[in-house]
Amino acid sequence: MELRSERHRMDLCKVLRFMRDLGLKAKIRGRFKVTTESRHSIPVAANTIDRNFDVNKPNRVWTADIGYAQTLEGRLYLAVDALAMDYWRRTPQTELLHHSDFI
Repeated sequence: MELRSERHRMDLCKVLRFMRDLGLKAKIRGRFKVTTESRHSIPVAANTIDRNFDVNKPNRVWTADIGYAQTLEGRLYLAVDALAMDYWRRTPQTELLHHSDFI
């Protein structure tokens, strides 16, 4: 932008090459939207999985997640949770840990 304001004509490839040679990287700011309400009085369970997804047998740990889609009417939350159906179809015989990030 500074070069353009001084009426220097330069294409993007040349600018990127100069930046690479000078060890410069563009700072890209993405849009960040907070979608989690952390200030609540609901008890929070301990994180027993602690990102350890290596399980030695099937049906020991199940996880669930929530997502959302922005629509013209607002935010639509998508909770994909077939816990009951999976439980009856798979019938886990041992202790089962179900981890989810929604309440």
